[in-house]
Amino acid sequence: YDPAKLHWLGGWGEAVNTLTVRSDAPAKTFQEALHKQLILGAIGKSSSTYMIPALMKNVLGAKFKIITGYRGGSPIRLAIENGEIHGWAGQWLGWKLAKPDWVREGKIIHLVQMASKRAKDLPNVPLLSDLARNDEERMMFEFVQTNISDRAFIAPPGVPADRLAALRKAFA
Repeated sequence: YDPAKLHWLGGWGEAVNTLTVRSDAPAKTFQEALHKQLILGAIGKSSSTYMIPALMKNVLGAKFKIITGYRGGSPIRLAIENGEIHGWAGQWLGWKLAKPDWVREGKIIHLVQMASKRAKDLPNVPLLSDLARNDEERMMFEFVQTNISDRAFIAPPGVPADRLAALRKAFA
């Protein structure tokens, strides 16, 4: 697998992910999460719902206990609602669509966002790269926080140039 050999056709926007917790969670900022444990839900170890919090735990020292095995965002949000876990790393759009009342009523707090730039409706939530303590961490965080590929359309290696041009034109 060599992603450099794939052919970019286009994308329909960048997904903004957030590390979100209940407003009554023990930590209400990322800095507090360095000292107070948060229990987070995740789909599986190969999912960004696990990998992003694990990166923050292993690189920055966040006190995250990550519980895997949830079968999607809805079961994780239900576990948050029931108080089984404090939060998760998932799509900001999911919160706005599935729990707009929680967003409006301030029942959730976003500790970090992952995107190429801050979302307009989350101006005070730091990007993961803002938490970097050195250039190496910043480069690593910038690489993982960009979610452009989440909504990308690509073609496999070996597609003829004229066909790629037609696909790109059709996508546009």
